[in-house]
Amino acid sequence: MTAEEKEEHNRESKSQNPLWEFKDDIASQRPELVDQLYMTAEEKEEHNRESIESERLWTQNTDEKITTPALLRDKSLICAVRKGIPDHLRGKMWTLLSGAVNFYYLHPSDYYTKILSDNASISSTAKADIEKDIHRSFPTHPFFAKSSAGPNQLRNVLIAYSWHNESVGYCQSMNILTALLLLYLPEECAFWVLSIICETLMPQYYNNTMIGSLVDVNLFANLLEEAIPEVWQHLSRHNVPVSAVTMPWLLTVYIGYVPIQAALRIMDSFLCEGLDVLFRVGLALFKLRQEQILELSDQHQLIVMLKEPIDVPADIIMKIALEDFGSVPIEKIRSNKHNQHKSTAIRALEEDTRTTKIFSLEQRSKFTKTEVTELYNLVQSLTYNDSFELSKAGFDTFLDQYFLFWKEQLSTPELGAQIWEYFSKGKAVTSLDDIVDILNVLLKGSLTSRWDICSEICDFNRQGKLSYEQLTLAIDLVLGLYSNHVAVVTSDDFVTMLYEKLAVSTSQSLPIEVVTTEIIKKPLFSELFGLDPKSPRRTAESTKPAHRANIGSALKM
Repeated sequence: MTAEEKEEHNRESKSQNPLWEFKDDIASQRPELVDQLYMTAEEKEEHNRESIESERLWTQNTDEKITTPALLRDKSLICAVRKGIPDHLRGKMWTLLSGAVNFYYLHPSDYYTKILSDNASISSTAKADIEKDIHRSFPTHPFFAKSSAGPNQLRNVLIAYSWHNESVGYCQSMNILTALLLLYLPEECAFWVLSIICETLMPQYYNNTMIGSLVDVNLFANLLEEAIPEVWQHLSRHNVPVSAVTMPWLLTVYIGYVPIQAALRIMDSFLCEGLDVLFRVGLALFKLRQEQILELSDQHQLIVMLKEPIDVPADIIMKIALEDFGSVPIEKIRSNKHNQHKSTAIRALEEDTRTTKIFSLEQRSKFTKTEVTELYNLVQSLTYNDSFELSKAGFDTFLDQYFLFWKEQLSTPELGAQIWEYFSKGKAVTSLDDIVDILNVLLKGSLTSRWDICSEICDFNRQGKLSYEQLTLAIDLVLGLYSNHVAVVTSDDFVTMLYEKLAVSTSQSLPIEVVTTEIIKKPLFSELFGLDPKSPRRTAESTKPAHRANIGSALKM
């Protein structure tokens, strides 16, 4: 089948089974699944009342607008969405309003099933993280009980997305969003709506930097200052970080922080009108708690109170959000403050990344925090894209600035290239992690482990053997790692006597394994070069050269 034929086949397949018609076995069960969200009699009564009202609005004004994916977002549709989408239309409308149906048509018809099957046997960090959160998503809802279909569908959608967008992978709170979507949508539809949320509606909210959410919580602080200055001033006076409260609100689209009816209405309007809805809802929650906020003066109590779910009917929340705060100039404040907030967020992210990375490297090595910080700063200064990876040119500069203990030895031809080869492991770059791991052994490890690295570096021909010159160089590299050692013999004399004792020509190479076992691991080597940590440290004044005969007699193979 040619490329044109495949494209035509894909078009025909999708036109015969359009995503937005939800032709699957689970679709008919959605109303029952959703009804189980409303647990109390009062909640059911409110939901039924809202359903009747929204049903009337939708019957009168919108039936003709939702017969195809080409949706006309006029004032009547937006108004109807704000009043709440009827349960039996909610899944279909979420797919249309969000634009997920367009994502679907841009991919092969078997894209979702194929991405799952192709990666079924591949493990990943995202998969492990997803598994931890599967049963934390609506844990009391029957659809997500261990024996129900919900957990496996949730797992599939999240895993598929982690392979679909590896720059995001998986982030906590994506499980909450997806669980709600699955109460109204078939599995594949939920996947496409999740995709549009993460990539279009809330870009860079869920990736490893979360820069989008960091920028927006700072924007929200500006909006709060503009819309409810009394609350903003009170929170600032008591050092309450608004971002600590609003970040989880935004990431979960308020699911779990407002009654479920309100969460559904928020999701309706968010998918229809975009991110500004979430800012207006946040302002509404602060307004609803204004009196409580102003009564408290303890930072901890304020944070705890603001993080607790609010029990206010959906109608009230949405009225305050979309009517009382409908005129807040979000776009104007965003355009004025965006660059500033982005710079602030990036600086905060960089500092957090720096602190976390330094702590991590300190924990995995024997370096002090000061020593790790020195390495971090030096490698960072030699990279230009925050990758903390050094090319050969950058590593050469690193050698010149950091490897002062090998300054003399680095004049040896080929040694620099050999060291680079060891650190880069044959790749085009070496990373900060690799550098710290290797230096941790070289500068903090045992004599034998240091020797293993030095001897491998000096094995220029990769034969497991060292020539006379290479053996001398390897010993010099080891000695360079001990800043306070005072030797009673030079490395050249030691190697000469070793060859004499073995009755081997200096033109021959010695196996590294033999040298390691018979020489390096023996106490004599440490004693002759002042490397034995158990012995008193020698000083230049108290140390006298050993007699060649005494050294020779000690070299017993």
